[in-house]
Amino acid sequence: MRRDQTELPSLALCALFAVLAIGVTLLSGGVYRQCTTRAEKAGAGRTALSYLTNQLRRSDRAGAVEVTSFGGGDALRLEQEEGYELLLYCYDGQFRELYAGVDSEAVPADGTALFPMEVMSVRAQSSRIFLALTASDGGTWETSVSLRCGESAL
Repeated sequence: MRRDQTELPSLALCALFAVLAIGVTLLSGGVYRQCTTRAEKAGAGRTALSYLTNQLRRSDRAGAVEVTSFGGGDALRLEQEEGYELLLYCYDGQFRELYAGVDSEAVPADGTALFPMEVMSVRAQSSRIFLALTASDGGTWETSVSLRCGESAL
């Protein structure tokens, strides 16, 4: 009889531990999901800004960078090797790049989609380019790049 009296509290304690362990696991799963979703969204914006910054630095030569309009919004036109240019812009919910000949009749849909992004804002002031990217959920990422060639690059 003594054994039955100690088994019941032990089983109740084990059951309580199991229920608490399952609860903690479910709770942490939701927190993990939220963290990874936020990190993925922020990562896309940071990656796109890093890509833009590196492309600007690659093209930092006199007359090689132009702030323009393409696909219904702001765009960067970067001179590449002779006769070619790289256009960076947002179109149809995507950040895109288009490598084409200078005199080509390219349309915005021809560009390669790189990242999901709604709007790219570009502004040049002196030798500095201000960039802002806006995602479909309203998240915004901003940076500025100072060109070494100064105003002659624009």
